[in-house]
Formats: sequence, C-alpha cells, structure tokens
Amino acid sequence: MTLIHPNATVADSAQIGAELVIMAGAVINPYAQLGKGCIVNTCASVDHDCNVGDYVHVAVGAHLCGTVEVGAYTWIGAGATVSNNVSICPECMIGAGLWS
Repeated sequence: MTLIHPNATVADSAQIGAELVIMAGAVINPYAQLGKGCIVNTCASVDHDCNVGDYVHVAVGAHLCGTVEVGAYTWIGAGATVSNNVSICPECMIGAGLWS
C-alpha cells in the first residue's frame, strides 16, 4: 500500500514506487523517481530529476537537490542536504544535518 499525506505535494511527472510513505509537508518535484518501500518524512523534499532507490528513508526536513542519485537501503538523516548532481552509493547513512 502506498500512503501519501493530503498535505504532501507530488508532481504529476514524478514516478513513485509501491509500498512507500510520503508524509505531511513533503515535496516530490517533477521527474523525481522513488523506489519501492521509501519513506519521505515530514517536510522533506526530493527535487527534480532525482533517482531514489528502493527502501530509502529521507528523514524529517532533509532535502535532496536536483539530479541526486540515492542507492537502495540508504538513510538520509534529519535536516541533511544533498547538493545537486551528487550520487550516494547503496546502504549508506548520511548523518543528521550534514551537507554533501
């Protein structure tokens, strides 16, 4: 089951996988792709053309800038910002509030 909070914003061109959760205040921008089982937590954002692998958790207030690649089973910590055009390999943990 896919759950999208009514106060989340998901662009029409975004592709979202099955069995994921998008929480209140989250924003998924155009042409972003989210894999199966992802969590985009409260007030987090996934900007244009990002590719987020399966079972990724984008924690509260974290932001993925444009054209970011995130490998499967990765955790992006609360308040972290991942800059444009950065690739994160699978099974990584990006600490809370860190910039990459």
